[in-house]
Amino acid sequence: MEKGKNVRELIRKMADDGSEIYSIICEVIKVDISKRVCVVNPIDESPEIFGVRYSPTDGDSLGLIMNPAIGSLVVVSFLDDHNAFISLMTEFDTIVLKNTDADLKKILLDLIGMIKVATFPTPAGASSTAINAATLTPIETAINKLFE
Repeated sequence: MEKGKNVRELIRKMADDGSEIYSIICEVIKVDISKRVCVVNPIDESPEIFGVRYSPTDGDSLGLIMNPAIGSLVVVSFLDDHNAFISLMTEFDTIVLKNTDADLKKILLDLIGMIKVATFPTPAGASSTAINAATLTPIETAINKLFE
């Protein structure tokens, strides 16, 4: 029992380095998609904060990544005096949803492309391509706007 108490106390000492974790509300003023960081302006009029992460790793394109919209409000949380990240955002510009094997944007665009040229067997022979293929163009445009 005493041994468990010592471990608990050691963990408490390691965790307590005197810094306090806190969050502030900011406006996004610049986004660097290649590094997955942004510059934010706190609404309490304190100085701009540079290099605020919005993805766990810089430049990584795997997983679900929401690129914050310029002008949107975000909650910036500080791990310490030098490391901050976006913990909540009011609006995003584009998203990335990928794993090592699949990319949702590519899958959706491939699907739209296949629908546009699809033909079907009929008693009179193969059908022509879809006569309403042009109606898929706005969907294709929306996919390109939504996904990075």
